[in-house]
Amino acid sequence: MGHAQTVLPVFEGLTLREIGVARCDQYLKVLANRSFSRAKHVRVELRLALELAVRHVVLPRNPMAHVSPLRSPASMPNALTATEVNAVRAAVASWEMGGSCSGPRPDGQLGAIIELMLGASARVGEVLAIRRRDVDVTSTTRSIRIAGTIVSLHGEPTKRQDHPKTVKSVRTVAIPSLTAEAVRRRLARL
Repeated sequence: MGHAQTVLPVFEGLTLREIGVARCDQYLKVLANRSFSRAKHVRVELRLALELAVRHVVLPRNPMAHVSPLRSPASMPNALTATEVNAVRAAVASWEMGGSCSGPRPDGQLGAIIELMLGASARVGEVLAIRRRDVDVTSTTRSIRIAGTIVSLHGEPTKRQDHPKTVKSVRTVAIPSLTAEAVRRRLARL
């Protein structure tokens, strides 16, 4: 068992028949408070180990079959600081000016993509799926409509999907002037 050092101290003094639903449930909840990922793995391994005991008629049923599901903790998204954003912009500008010989030849896309991601709070796939008709940089309120994403399904070519990650993610976003200027420059090159 991969997590034997985690499980063994808790259950080593017990017989298999003493390992019940309540004991497994309590153990997994305590473990999940320390490490949700480890608790998920231990849950699977405990279920498999106790299933073996059921198969060999040592236990009448697997107590793990009745353990409460683990609830993943809510996570807060991380935002870049202004210093980090400026460092990214500087690195991209340096690369686009030929400051690095590694990677593909710069063509101006990367800076525009990053400005769009920052200005529209959009995922990279959403930005890559923006079409000319989704962009309005001429009116007083410059905006971009996020109405798709790029997907790469296993064994299929990469393609544009007609909705973002979730259908509810379709939105029109007002963009700041710096982002609008990056879009204008990109459209002019096209």
